[in-house]
Amino acid sequence: MILLHFSPIDLKRLAMNGFQTARRGLLLLALGAALTGCAMLENKPVVNEANTATLSGSLDYRSPTALPTDSVAVVELLSALDDRVLSAQRQELEGKQAPVAFAVKVPVNKLSPGVYYRLRGTILQHDRALWVSDPVDVRLDDRTLELGTLLLHPARTAAFTSRLDCGGRSATVGMVVENNQDHFRLLLGDERIELRPTASASGSRYIGIGVPATEVWFHGDKARLTLRSAVLPECSVVNDAATALSLQGVEWVVEDIGGGGVIDNSRATLNFGQDGKLTGRASCNSYTAAYTWSGNSLSIGQGASTMMACAPALMDQERRFVDILQGVQRYEFSDTGALVLVDGQGRKVTARH
Repeated sequence: MILLHFSPIDLKRLAMNGFQTARRGLLLLALGAALTGCAMLENKPVVNEANTATLSGSLDYRSPTALPTDSVAVVELLSALDDRVLSAQRQELEGKQAPVAFAVKVPVNKLSPGVYYRLRGTILQHDRALWVSDPVDVRLDDRTLELGTLLLHPARTAAFTSRLDCGGRSATVGMVVENNQDHFRLLLGDERIELRPTASASGSRYIGIGVPATEVWFHGDKARLTLRSAVLPECSVVNDAATALSLQGVEWVVEDIGGGGVIDNSRATLNFGQDGKLTGRASCNSYTAAYTWSGNSLSIGQGASTMMACAPALMDQERRFVDILQGVQRYEFSDTGALVLVDGQGRKVTARH
């Protein structure tokens, strides 16, 4: 064993060195903790209000009907070109009644100056629309835009009927609205079978309720009908049922005006409201007009529009569009489901939804 002898001075020096070493260790630990804290703060997402635009207003409707306590208000900002949702606000109302205030925020890097976007509001219950607004065209050149009140109207789904010819055997598939509920039905001979829509990789698929192994699967103008596991011959959708389609409940986007097409990235639209009002974009300006229809006859009255000026080519397209609309006498549906408006001179406006 080796014994070490230290003098009192040596012991004092060792104690001081140990204190300095411990002190340096504590300082290093504190510095490390501070740096770790900084790193944690740097990784925390920071919301920069300066990089967002805000659209505010309220949703309201003219009815004494109260909103269900589990209603949800949804306001969406959409691309005017492809209806892609750019931003949305969803509010659980929890018994709150109209008017419902909203403030939709959207990152400015998703917006372009001078470009129109579309805003729409909806009141939902269990993901079913109860009240909807007509789409509103907005332009976000400023960071804030106050839209005032968006009036809502009852949401109604356009009924449809499709007649099928399945190798000489006729069937009818349709949707009707009863007691504010959508009902899908199959009529085949003396049978009436209730259907419900279901997810499919392609086309539109409906399966029987209470009737096993029964379904109707649409693929364009063809359909496959299975009744209790028996697959009928391939069905063709007969076009004479197209006149039962409703003009209302959807927005029609114009793809041709008078046979001359439309200017790329321009937008002309038709919204046939249940109140007898036709609204939309005429290419440059928004418009509104009264309309009446019976069977395939359609008449559009003198309208009113905003007074914005656009590029000459766009203004010319708008004039042609409005001119045909004011002379429309009838409508029809093409083999591919497009809406065709025809005026007294045979000129046509073609649109799709």
